[in-house]
Amino acid sequence: MIKVNWSKIKKFEKKGFAFSFIGAELLFAIILFIIGMIISVSILNYLSALFIMFIGAFYIHIESRMIQIYFLLALYDISSCIFTFSNISKEGRYSVLLITSAILLITLILSLIVESYVNENTRYQPTDSSNKVFFENKNVMFFAPHEDDEINVFGGVIEQYIKNGSDVRIVFLTNGDCYGIGQTRIKEALDVAKVYSIPEENIIFLGYSDSLTKDGVHIYNADNDEEYTSIKGYTETYGSKTHPAFKTGRKYTRKNIVEDFEDVIKKYRPDELFCCDYDSHPDHRAISLFFEEAMDNILREGLDYTPVVYKGFGYSTAWNGKQDYYSLNIVSTRKESKSLLMDENNIYEWNERMRFPVADEFLSRVMQNSRSYRAMMMHCSQTATDHANGILNGDKVFWKRRTDSILCDAKVMATSGNADSITSFKLAESEDITKSDYLPCSDMWIADNDDKNRIVMFALPEKRRIKEIAIYGSPDEENKILNATLKIGSYQFETGIIDNYSVFEFDEILTDKIALKIDEYTGEAAVLKIAAYETPSEQKTQLIKLMNRSSDFCYDYIIRKSGKEELFVYTYPQNDELKFDLKTEGDVSAEFTDNGILVKCKQNEKGKLRVTIKDNPEIFDEINISNPDDKKRNQIKFKQVLEHIVYSYPMQKDYYLGLIRRLGVYK
Repeated sequence: MIKVNWSKIKKFEKKGFAFSFIGAELLFAIILFIIGMIISVSILNYLSALFIMFIGAFYIHIESRMIQIYFLLALYDISSCIFTFSNISKEGRYSVLLITSAILLITLILSLIVESYVNENTRYQPTDSSNKVFFENKNVMFFAPHEDDEINVFGGVIEQYIKNGSDVRIVFLTNGDCYGIGQTRIKEALDVAKVYSIPEENIIFLGYSDSLTKDGVHIYNADNDEEYTSIKGYTETYGSKTHPAFKTGRKYTRKNIVEDFEDVIKKYRPDELFCCDYDSHPDHRAISLFFEEAMDNILREGLDYTPVVYKGFGYSTAWNGKQDYYSLNIVSTRKESKSLLMDENNIYEWNERMRFPVADEFLSRVMQNSRSYRAMMMHCSQTATDHANGILNGDKVFWKRRTDSILCDAKVMATSGNADSITSFKLAESEDITKSDYLPCSDMWIADNDDKNRIVMFALPEKRRIKEIAIYGSPDEENKILNATLKIGSYQFETGIIDNYSVFEFDEILTDKIALKIDEYTGEAAVLKIAAYETPSEQKTQLIKLMNRSSDFCYDYIIRKSGKEELFVYTYPQNDELKFDLKTEGDVSAEFTDNGILVKCKQNEKGKLRVTIKDNPEIFDEINISNPDDKKRNQIKFKQVLEHIVYSYPMQKDYYLGLIRRLGVYK
């Protein structure tokens, strides 16, 4: 099957390349035909050449099935040349057809055998519901820019909430219809909901078209009431006949999108909100900024509504993620860039991410048994499973955003520069989200160069009891605050270096005035955002997860051949002083070491390990541990290699159904 090379994605999506590629193939076909006519090459030679091209179509290093479509079109053209101009008898043509049919039948039988063999004993054995307290009985809403991003960004986490009885809703901003397949993508999203056991009424389509641009300006950067028309001529929100949009018939305007975000949030008032962040795709950037703008508007209404918000990325940690699925134990999300910050916005620090464990009973050592992979198969028009090797991981990473800052209704003043947006919930901002060559920080407060004071002040409507101040520094590495003076009422202190995200906690101060004075800096005196809270950040541990020395989360864990391995406990929020209780079952033993937990399990034995917070037994993590012999380990590796090379029947079905739907896209 196609091997993926992520660095070449955009190159193959351009029409210029497609047409030149097809032209080269046709030229090759003509040359092949002429040579055959001159030297009287037999039909078997032609078939050999076609077979070589066909094999090449499956193994060329490309991103999507689009390029294979070009190959198949060329094969059709070459075949037409052969059967039209070659002196082949009717019986000869029947023989070719018979041979081709036999090959297809053998392939089908082989794929069924592969499916049966690969599926056997590869699904993870489930344990008791780990971290149930964290995931249970919540009202949760996931915002996705396109149909398939609910898996790319949130796959594995959605299942956790569902299996623990939470009320889950997925909201799609667009219908993904720029190629005219909006109805197909709506249907695919509803099919995914069935895989996840989400009621259909909990799938919400805001109904806008994707890639909404006019004269190169994305709808996010348009005037509020400016009406847009999609590439396919749509001007109003829509859904399907059986599943209408959240609000049908809304004009494509920036104002309407923000209002729809506000209305869907206020209608359901979720406890927790998940959304894609400022990502590598303009529509992903748009949903992040629209969402945060809507949240900012809601928070300023004073509705006594402060949900928890989690932001994550769909490309660097998923769609373009590290190709590392095939391993004895599932590995966690990796950041391939060496930067400590997320490259997309330069705001979030990788080490500050929150790692969500995924639902273990839906995991498998081969892809086809994974619940998330089966959900991806529903999105075959997007060839989503081509990216499964990077999407499927042992954790999903997000950055938590608080919504309870008391500066929402504060009056903001500055000695220079524009500080109007410094208290906004909207963290990033961009004057042109179609471009990715600059940082999304166009609304920072930047003091004038000749300003000797460099002060920003906040006046609250009334005195509040403040315990914490959070400051987002400039994402631009050239602009760094080396020291500042933070004044809260009559109390003040020096901050030292302000990083991308710096938190200052102190004893309660009753005041209605806050000020920040920048004393030393490099580049420009700039601050992205400031927030103030009446309660400090959550310090109580909310979830724990066992992990190995490589920081991979453990589930149905195959221990080292030696039968000994040191495991560790991930805690969120991080708490190195936390005390745990250990409990083992079966042939597993465990004891605390200076750094972690030493686990022992002899060859061909297995058991369970449970780690519980000593002071809070409701929060625990339980994993299976086994130590199979070399034969069983090699069987797992062989099945993974076999699945990677020879797709089983459901994977073949997904593949070619996706190929057919891509033909509809690129016709």
